[in-house]
Amino acid sequence: MWKKGNNKGFTILEMAVVLAIMGIILATLYPLYTLLMKKQKIAETKNEELKIKEAVIAYYRENFTLPPPVSDGSFQYAVPASTLGLSPSVKYDPIKGMRYLYFVTNAGSPVSEIRVDGNPIGSTAAVIVSPGFNGSFDGENATPADGRFSESGSGGFDDILVYISESELQSETSWRRKIDEDIAILNQAAQILAANDDDVDGRVDEDPPASPCGTMDPPGDCDGLEDWSLINSQGLNAITKAGLVNSAEHLADPWGTPYLWNSSTHRFYSAGPNRHDDGCGGDDICP
Repeated sequence: MWKKGNNKGFTILEMAVVLAIMGIILATLYPLYTLLMKKQKIAETKNEELKIKEAVIAYYRENFTLPPPVSDGSFQYAVPASTLGLSPSVKYDPIKGMRYLYFVTNAGSPVSEIRVDGNPIGSTAAVIVSPGFNGSFDGENATPADGRFSESGSGGFDDILVYISESELQSETSWRRKIDEDIAILNQAAQILAANDDDVDGRVDEDPPASPCGTMDPPGDCDGLEDWSLINSQGLNAITKAGLVNSAEHLADPWGTPYLWNSSTHRFYSAGPNRHDDGCGGDDICP
């Protein structure tokens, strides 16, 4: 049975004290929560910029040029998401959905070099910039056409900048440049052998002019035809036996695998990082 005086509720004073305490806790936690959310958005933006950077470098590996920015309405320096195979949404930062500023110079065009906080990063280089929480590009980022940018600053500066330097690009593509150089030399040697070894003995121009074509090799191309049969059967061995490659460093790719011969296209190629011949498929590099 309920009896008067057995149960006692909260008094107005007690409720006021509780609410005051809750207010103090919220007032203390809210700035911390806001700061944590801000840091999270900054981290998300930086990670997305790094993904764009990776895509740009991958493009450069294949094309030896940086993809130019695209116009997005009146904005002239948008990320070329389609060219890079990225989602169109990647053009906008996670902070306020503002466009990234993407500026590029290729071999000094359209500017001789890009500078970040006064330091040159190269005549082939790029920057990716988020306007941050204030929604505007600060410092030198406000005038991208001059190739001068800011990674840090004062007076409300909150831009988030990631750059791609020329030295980074060179280190990323040095192996590809070696492959292209080697293969150009090997293909030229193969062309010479195919056009000048009429008796298919692996030797070039070893006989006097009086010798008939197809029996002995006269100087120069006797019949004007290319005979690939020797190279098709021996590949790299054919041109090395003929003495058409002077340096052994051109015979193997950056991973130590001898270059392979494609008898269909009559060109050499690399087995790629996995060192496995995929017939110009897989990770094979077939310029």
